[in-house]
Amino acid sequence: MKKLLWIGAAFALLTQFAGCSDSDVDTPPPAPAPVISVTQQPAPIAPAGGEVVLRIAIENPREGVLPTAESDQSWLTVTRTTMVSVICQASPHTGETARPARVTVSYPDAEPVTIDLEQTAAEPEDPSKSLTFDIRIVKASSRSVIVDCIPSDPEATYIAMATYKSDFEAHESEEALIEDNFTYFTEWGEAFGATTPEEALKMFLRRGPMENYEIQLDRPEEDYYFYAYGLNADGTVTSSKIYKKDFRTTIPEAQECTFSFSVRPGIEYTQVGVFPSDLAVSYLWGVMSSAEYEALGSDPAQRIVDDIKAQIEADNALGGDSRFGDYVVYHNSKSSYKNLVQGEKYVVYAFGCDVKGYVTAPIMTETFTEERLQKVDCSFSLTHRDVRASSFTTDIQPSNDAVRWFAYTLPYEMLESVNSLEELSEEVIDIVNGMGIDWATDETYVHTGFRNLTNYDMMGSELDANTRHLVAVFGVNEKGSRITDIAQANVTTLAPDTPSTMTVDITGETKGWSGLALTFTPSAKERYFYDVQMKDFYESFESDEAFMNELLYYYGGQGLLAYKQTIGQATLTVEEGLLPGTTYLGVAFGVDKLISTPLFTREFTTASVPMGGTATVTSIEPTIEDGDRYYESDPEKYADCKGKAVVGFKITTNAAAKYYVACFDPFTERPTDQQMTDLLVGYGDSEPAAYLLDWNEPCEVWALAMDNAGKAGALKRLDLTPERSSVTTVATARPFAVRPKTARTAAHALHPMQSYTPAPVVRSTAPESYVLSTVLHEQGHTIFTPGEVVSLTPSSHTAVLPATVRNFRGR
Repeated sequence: MKKLLWIGAAFALLTQFAGCSDSDVDTPPPAPAPVISVTQQPAPIAPAGGEVVLRIAIENPREGVLPTAESDQSWLTVTRTTMVSVICQASPHTGETARPARVTVSYPDAEPVTIDLEQTAAEPEDPSKSLTFDIRIVKASSRSVIVDCIPSDPEATYIAMATYKSDFEAHESEEALIEDNFTYFTEWGEAFGATTPEEALKMFLRRGPMENYEIQLDRPEEDYYFYAYGLNADGTVTSSKIYKKDFRTTIPEAQECTFSFSVRPGIEYTQVGVFPSDLAVSYLWGVMSSAEYEALGSDPAQRIVDDIKAQIEADNALGGDSRFGDYVVYHNSKSSYKNLVQGEKYVVYAFGCDVKGYVTAPIMTETFTEERLQKVDCSFSLTHRDVRASSFTTDIQPSNDAVRWFAYTLPYEMLESVNSLEELSEEVIDIVNGMGIDWATDETYVHTGFRNLTNYDMMGSELDANTRHLVAVFGVNEKGSRITDIAQANVTTLAPDTPSTMTVDITGETKGWSGLALTFTPSAKERYFYDVQMKDFYESFESDEAFMNELLYYYGGQGLLAYKQTIGQATLTVEEGLLPGTTYLGVAFGVDKLISTPLFTREFTTASVPMGGTATVTSIEPTIEDGDRYYESDPEKYADCKGKAVVGFKITTNAAAKYYVACFDPFTERPTDQQMTDLLVGYGDSEPAAYLLDWNEPCEVWALAMDNAGKAGALKRLDLTPERSSVTTVATARPFAVRPKTARTAAHALHPMQSYTPAPVVRSTAPESYVLSTVLHEQGHTIFTPGEVVSLTPSSHTAVLPATVRNFRGR
């Protein structure tokens, strides 16, 4: 009924207006016509094509009506329009000339507007950027991807990497991404030992196809790109673009990872450590009372994850920026707990957990009872001595001689990088534990009473000059826990050119005609070089300084310098291999970055070979071959044989005796029989050998035999001039091989260089040492290596001799 009344009232109102004339009503003016305009002239379209946006404006638009647009070219398609733009899609253009297109924009009651566009021609292909790639994602998992990446040229070098998709797309251009890669290569190359950007780049270049290649990643459920581009070792890009494929990692799979724990009570806190079997697995760990752990229920790992997520949600609701990844850790982890209650039981737990809160490895636990150690009243007095550029010693005196104590040294800046000296010391204890040291019985690193220790004794290495270092000392119990306060002293090393007052006393004795035993005793615990060399070699130098520099240069080049330096008393024993009847020098001098002391020497002369033996050489039969024959068979291997005579000798003795033979230039002043005997035994060949001689040039061949009593028999001499008419053709298979010739000029009268004798065995008494690395996670190494090392390889210094041994052994 109410509805009918409303309709009737409306009808009456319409009737009332209908009775009015037109002159009584105002007619609104007609609306202005819409006008289309182009607000921004379009730029040329790139050959690669893609989305093209044309900017327009509509004046006097009709409500709810959009403009329309059409393209006159099939390669340019209008995809949609708005009141301010026309969006098109352009196809790639590979032609050599530009191509035009026209887009017509229309709107009701408006004049159409045309927009002319042009797509530029494709640039001619750069032949230097022709390397392409076929990339396929074989399989993606939560933390890895398997890819195939096949370059068009299997011999070309290239870069292939995976990165977050967001990071890839954050670069303004492919050129910017490549430039960013170069920075990455340089920084990581230096960390891996590269000294130049070129060396760093070479570390990351690949060659050949990558088939079923697995790359480890760090984020599950993350979008990535795998990409590749050609790159030469000189930094030249050889691809026209970056080739890429996107992929997404999955939710985390279960990880095979177990956990072990360490609980070390202390006098102020208990340190708890967790050690995963797989250092690449992320995990959660912590310590709680046994009652709290039992209250977590049947699935404690998931309960802990849920509690953390709830805490993150509450924090972020208050404006925080917490993420679950902030709670997980990698590698070994440890923490100190000060508020544990003495005698109460606690649980340390750990389980694999991903950065997004997925449990990936089962929870493992260890229960312990809190034990706080009683502090022992013992202080330490530290006094530094023998401070040099590369080393120092410290006098350490405990107030209680019964307390076992441990000392270490580190660069001072490492102390500045941790919260406290106590924390740093706990890290050091963990390293020593990893070395397997028995704290209860060890006497190398654990001491009692007064000691004077070098920085090497305190797990240090060679120090840098003008640098500050920390020495820390504390008492320990039989389990390696700290039981006293920590004593600390700092020391700064000297400049490398600071002279030293150290002296080195050399004592010893010869052992027959081929051995030597020396002892070196320094007056201070400073680093020094020690060795044995021929006196003639030493005398060939103009000064002691030149001699010392030559030794350092030679051993350094051979990588043996570390074995020739020590601190404290050292012994050097040469069992055999020295020349008979020869004067040698035990030599020593301080080395503190630079040579820091004068040269110290002690002279020793080996015995001559006993003569008067019953064994004799009855004949020397030469065999002469044409060296060109060897050269033609292998020009590289037998380069020295070209144009030479290759001469071998068959030695016959009157008994089953050992023989020695050598070939010399004619002597202007012949050595004595004893000198020649010593020379032959020291340098002669005792088995078939070949000699390179000049055609038509005379030489002397000498030989002797040694009887079973070790006495040399009479000398045998053969004068020989190799002539081509005497060439003998022998079978290809020879009892000895011709080797590249080694120069026989030498530094000792009558003797070739010592490097052509067997290198003696040197035994060093320098103790084995460990070094605390800068990252405090790896055990270091020392410049001293105990045991037997070959080190008596002599210097390369040469001088012209009265006679040159033409032995062709090529040792």
